[in-house]
Amino acid sequence: MLERHLQRRGPTINCINELTQPDIHYRLCAEDYPASFCLTMYLPGVYQLNQLGGSGSRLHVFPIKDFKQVNPLSLIYHKDKIFPSYTQDFMKLIREICDRYAAFPQP
Repeated sequence: MLERHLQRRGPTINCINELTQPDIHYRLCAEDYPASFCLTMYLPGVYQLNQLGGSGSRLHVFPIKDFKQVNPLSLIYHKDKIFPSYTQDFMKLIREICDRYAAFPQP
């Protein structure tokens, strides 16, 4: 998503590391790693890391100008299948939790 945005806007970045575990990037940044990109859904973890302290650095969050991409997430199930009530409750809970992240306020 970020690469597509940068291609449209023109700038290039020198990426030195890509990890599938975003929490490791944030901890590295708190220990003076230069910078990291963060999906909005991970911001609660960044804010929690700032509250816990432990390192001398606090992380600052800056939104990327005109970045309107969203991280697609799908809950897929067979539409004709009849699920037990606990499965229906679980799917409802997943929707509620994801909705909260979609509307997470910036401090």
